[in-house]
Amino acid sequence: MLSIDKVTNIADGNAHVHCYATSGKALSWAKWSPLYQNEQGAYKLDDRRHGEPVMDIIPVEEDAWMLHYAVQLNTKKRLTKQTRRQLESMTVTHHRLGHTFP
Repeated sequence: MLSIDKVTNIADGNAHVHCYATSGKALSWAKWSPLYQNEQGAYKLDDRRHGEPVMDIIPVEEDAWMLHYAVQLNTKKRLTKQTRRQLESMTVTHHRLGHTFP
């Protein structure tokens, strides 16, 4: 499962990352946005007023968690062509709001 995250801090050997998600089915057209969750557990894209950022803490030493570094989004919040080419050789699905996130 492909997850796009933004590193917000690295401390004590751990990367603190803000999770991003999309609602798009096709990886080439999917728009990625920061993910937030409210107190009732509902998720929402790109709305800080909705709740707290969905964060993960990943040990930096665990290479299995990080397949690509410096993944970039274009101005339309889509993966850049270069990033998509890197991922083409892998058969991955991606996190989608309403599917892999309730």
